[in-house]
Amino acid sequence: MAARPSSPVLFALASLATALLLALHGWHATIANGFDDPDSLMRIVEVRDFLAGQGWYDLLQPRLFPPDGVFMHWSRLVDAPIAGLILALEPTLGPAEAERLAVNLWPPLLVVPFLAGLAAIAHRFAGWTGAFWVIPLFLVSPSVGGIFLPGRVDHHNVQAILIAWMVAGLVRAAGGWRAGALAGFMAGLSLAIGMEVIHAVAIAAAGLSLAWVFDGRRYRSAATGFGVAFALSTAALFFATVGPDRWSALACDALSPVYLVSAGISGLGLAAVASLLRGEPGDGRAGMLIRGGALAAVGAFVIWIAALYFPLCLGGPYAGVDPALQPIWLDLTTEAQNIFIVWSNDPTTVPILFGPPVLACVVAAVVGRKLARSDRIGFACLIGLIAACLAVGTFQIRGTVPAQSLAVALGAAAVGLVWQRHRGETGLLAVLKRSIWLPLAPIAWFFLLLPWIDETADRRTAEYADFGTCRVELGETLSAEPPGKVAATVMLGAFLLFRTEHSVYAAPYHRGGEGIIAMEEILTAPAGPDRTLLSRLGATYLAVCRADRANPPVTKKAPDGLLARVLNGAAPAWLLPLRVTDSILVYRIDGADPSVRIDALSVTGTPGRLGLRPSL
Repeated sequence: MAARPSSPVLFALASLATALLLALHGWHATIANGFDDPDSLMRIVEVRDFLAGQGWYDLLQPRLFPPDGVFMHWSRLVDAPIAGLILALEPTLGPAEAERLAVNLWPPLLVVPFLAGLAAIAHRFAGWTGAFWVIPLFLVSPSVGGIFLPGRVDHHNVQAILIAWMVAGLVRAAGGWRAGALAGFMAGLSLAIGMEVIHAVAIAAAGLSLAWVFDGRRYRSAATGFGVAFALSTAALFFATVGPDRWSALACDALSPVYLVSAGISGLGLAAVASLLRGEPGDGRAGMLIRGGALAAVGAFVIWIAALYFPLCLGGPYAGVDPALQPIWLDLTTEAQNIFIVWSNDPTTVPILFGPPVLACVVAAVVGRKLARSDRIGFACLIGLIAACLAVGTFQIRGTVPAQSLAVALGAAAVGLVWQRHRGETGLLAVLKRSIWLPLAPIAWFFLLLPWIDETADRRTAEYADFGTCRVELGETLSAEPPGKVAATVMLGAFLLFRTEHSVYAAPYHRGGEGIIAMEEILTAPAGPDRTLLSRLGATYLAVCRADRANPPVTKKAPDGLLARVLNGAAPAWLLPLRVTDSILVYRIDGADPSVRIDALSVTGTPGRLGLRPSL
């Protein structure tokens, strides 16, 4: 009689089936006209430049805000595997088809290690029953599964994997230094990829540190392992991904000396105090106070160093962003908005994003009361991490991203425990308890709110369709023109870089803030015979999409400005039409001199350079 497959094998097969399902669901037959994800389009542009010979350390995007370009805050650690996949497929399929296949395959492939990380968290508390519940809860969580759909080659899915495995190590912290080292390495790798989830890393590190304060003997080894691994991995990745010419460049939004020093002091400081203050049985309140004081001293020293040498970065990764970008661009970006703005724009989004994680925390808190003490501490840390990320999300919606993923693991653990405790019971109450997974599913909240979602969904579907038509026509029109510099809104920048050989002045990235501000000034300027700003900018073309959601704020601000006049069919004579349809308006600027340098541009009321750091 053949042996039954083991649980790990079954879970691996189910994960692969999930990846296949995602691939089939979102497969792109063509990527020529892009898709509704500027970050993924910009990632493809970066990978193309890398494959074309751009250096490992050179993250300059020369076609954004020419002629100087914009040095991007992303990481080659994400570019490299995508580029490697393209190179592996290219001899058989050719460059274009290899790129299309890689862009389709990469995100679904990442779902396998992601599900494994979530399963490792759930397995810690509920065994394989909890681990297997990860997959159905993932499949009914569109906001989590969406980052693994074909085409999503930005870094958010990679970050989700790292956070999952970081937490998988933390919930096993009582088991020794290896679990702590795993968590510390994943935390350092997460910083090297990007700073969007730095709050989750900080909260997780604080949770482990506090666990050591309250139970020094049990968590000493894990705290030591985490601190050493975090410091060393951050240092190794800094030298591996940051070029020598930028070792002294202070950046708050990417791996730089700011985080090299902070991670080194905090990580090695935690390891030092955890090694020295071992925690003995019966040391009681005095021991906790000693460990807490030592931890506070390490934290105070880190803050003192940051305040002394990196004061700007105390305000967060994006503390140096020009405030002028807020009404121009950030107010249009949902992930950068607070909960109240999101609620005013679309009340249904808030309960869908916050409801399932909050309910998962409540259910887990109730179910976890019967766990052993050591398990309850890990469970409480996981609940606290999710709750803290949700709290951060009230200020910026992007803060909820780790909470969405971790809520799948927490919910799976809670449901697994309920099923184990009530297995075989047939009463109505037992059936209801085993159905607790249903309100934890975001898709259930979606259907519950469907009467209020329909109107918003129909409007958004129409907007996306119109914008898709716009992209097709813009790509066809501008691809046929000689390479030049395109003046367009921030929402079109990444697509134009992806689809054409042209340069653009604005794309949705804070490091390109000067170009965003310049475009705002140009599009709101009077559309008379004077074209000083455009001429000094050296723009060759003006491209407008009628369905662009960046248009209404500009036309409202300047009803007689250039963009408003163009949309109303009153373009000035120096704009020579290349193509004007119901979807797009593309003009060649008469007499444009593409050799003009933007150094001469002085945008009214804005700084000469975006004040992120002196090196930029």
